[in-house]
Amino acid sequence: MSSFLYFLIFSSFSLLISAKFLHHHAPNLADSLYNERPLIGVFAQPSDFSKQYPTNNYSYIASSYIKFIESAGARAVPIPYDLPRDQMKYLFNSLNGLIFPGGSALLWDDDTTHTALSNMTLAGQYLIELAVEANKNGDYFPVWGTCLGYELMMIAISNDKDVLDRLNSSNHVLKLEYVSDESRIFKTLDPTLKNYSETVETLYFNHHYGITPENFLNNFILTEEFFISSISHTDNGTAFVASIESKKYPFYGIQFHPEKSPFEWKKDVYASHTLEAVEISQHLGDFLIDEARKNFHKFESETIADTYTIYNYDPVKVSESFMECYFFPKPV
Repeated sequence: MSSFLYFLIFSSFSLLISAKFLHHHAPNLADSLYNERPLIGVFAQPSDFSKQYPTNNYSYIASSYIKFIESAGARAVPIPYDLPRDQMKYLFNSLNGLIFPGGSALLWDDDTTHTALSNMTLAGQYLIELAVEANKNGDYFPVWGTCLGYELMMIAISNDKDVLDRLNSSNHVLKLEYVSDESRIFKTLDPTLKNYSETVETLYFNHHYGITPENFLNNFILTEEFFISSISHTDNGTAFVASIESKKYPFYGIQFHPEKSPFEWKKDVYASHTLEAVEISQHLGDFLIDEARKNFHKFESETIADTYTIYNYDPVKVSESFMECYFFPKPV
């Protein structure tokens, strides 16, 4: 066999070995830019089911929020509001995003006087402060607030317990009016769906507080931090802010409930179940989880991560408001 043939055989073998080595050991550029295993922290608020799960002893998360996350390709980790701060910080540093769900828990110690913020709101404020600090340091960390969670976010960011207006908009669907070309949430929403939600009552609202566009724009701190991306109107025609987006960070707040359309089926919950409403919900979930994929926090191992996920708990069928919920006993 000629020396030239030996050379060809040896070179081909060397290239094969090198290719295999690179395949197994070289960093994947896509992996370094994109987290394919995102974990979302879901804030659990005081139990709303006092007969079976006393408010002072349990927190809860409606299953629809977990499904909202999972349907977009992420896993959920519960964060009970009464978890000690050091444990909250540990979870924050291991997760890729946060959701503050809607609900009826009190944002203040007293819903009439509003003399002080509730323990739940103070806990949420702590997590939002961690997220602000992380993003300031270049650690891309998304935060999403739905209804009550959106209201909590505005209180936390403005540092003003009286920032909200009383706006009764209960248990009905409304149209959206998109008011910003800068919106990241709605930028890639299918134009047909966008037009549908502008012309047909589609999005589910159920809240007693919110903020009018006028009062939002008159609040210097809120306008420094956020812009309004959509508004809606109560039955009596009062305009209110339906969604906000941060100018600086991946922070998003919505006054409506996208999780209701695909996952909540109580007959006394008047959410829309049209294909369009479900597709808008899916768009919003996909958007949030795509944001979370830009973060690379992680637990020490997948084994440890598994011990914190929602899969360690069983959902419970409930008789009011939701189809089912997860409940978490007060930490010892």
